[in-house]
Amino acid sequence: VLFMPGSFYMLEHMYHEMIIFFFFTLAVFTYSFSQKGFYLFLSLFFSIKQNMLLMLPMYLKNILWKNKNWVIFFAPFLLIVFFLLWNPKAFIEDVFLGLTPGKVTSPIQMSLALATFLTHAFSPINKQIIYGFCSVVFIVYYVLILINKILSNSQKTVLVIFGSYFFSYYGFFNSYYLVLLFLLYDYIKIYYFPKKLILKLS
Repeated sequence: VLFMPGSFYMLEHMYHEMIIFFFFTLAVFTYSFSQKGFYLFLSLFFSIKQNMLLMLPMYLKNILWKNKNWVIFFAPFLLIVFFLLWNPKAFIEDVFLGLTPGKVTSPIQMSLALATFLTHAFSPINKQIIYGFCSVVFIVYYVLILINKILSNSQKTVLVIFGSYFFSYYGFFNSYYLVLLFLLYDYIKIYYFPKKLILKLS
């Protein structure tokens, strides 16, 4: 907060994080009695923000391919495909290119991220070099998490979400609030979930 007080500006976007976590908790809630509901809500969890797709490989490996309901999982993504086919140029611009440092409208110069700290600490260095460095660090960080066989899916989710914001230029209070929500979920899962459910969701 003392480093970048202006990060409070982004609190208005926090409703995204609540929706993401809401769909995830619904997926967990329906897992024990409705596989179709689990796949549907898990799919919606991945479809809110682009960086949520970084968790997809973990669930594809451990959960999705073990059940025939994977078709239900991919069904909500058809809406995304619809908008892509409707106007490919606008879709790519709004979903991907519009979020680049040069075009994003959010105050990334006040974000709580490593790139922001480096650009202020080493201002003579070109920002693109700093962004590139942070991207490489995140890729290595991400791969190490994916290949780790000790961490559970929920723990990997916490680390990936944290890293996707910390090593980018787009980390604000709402971003780390989502990380805290998943930390809370992991705590509840360890101490309050039935052991059979923990093993299935791990």
